[in-house]
Amino acid sequence: MKRKVLVVFVAFMALAMLATPVLAIGPWQAVEANDNENFFVLFGGVGNRRGGANGTNVWAATEDFSVAWKWRDPMDAKGLMNTALVPTTVAEVILYASEDYDNKWIFLSGKPATGHGMLYYFWYGFTKSSAVASAIENANPNGELWMHNLIYNNVK
Repeated sequence: MKRKVLVVFVAFMALAMLATPVLAIGPWQAVEANDNENFFVLFGGVGNRRGGANGTNVWAATEDFSVAWKWRDPMDAKGLMNTALVPTTVAEVILYASEDYDNKWIFLSGKPATGHGMLYYFWYGFTKSSAVASAIENANPNGELWMHNLIYNNVK
């Protein structure tokens, strides 16, 4: 008798799971729902401020590729700075943005006593706005650790 009840219960649960629509709620839906203060929109991508030393993640997708960026404060990165690539020119920042350097931490320096650090030039190159680049540089005087991962959707 117990076995029959168990079989009926398992069959009923399997039927219920098949009949229930499955929804994958990604970061875009969470931003649209506007119920999580950690999610934000950034130039067509979605960001997640995980808080504290955990940094920020940003996801963006087009028809051809997806990209994930991770950001960390170097003061709270617990040793990541020891293995990070450190560009000293804008050309090196561009080189490190290539897929050959996917999943590697890159240190973008903050604002020195004179001029701008690599964090400014990164954001200026990305946004073409000196106001945005200066604001981000001023908000991160120690610079930022950055990692990217580019995934092509339509591999031929």
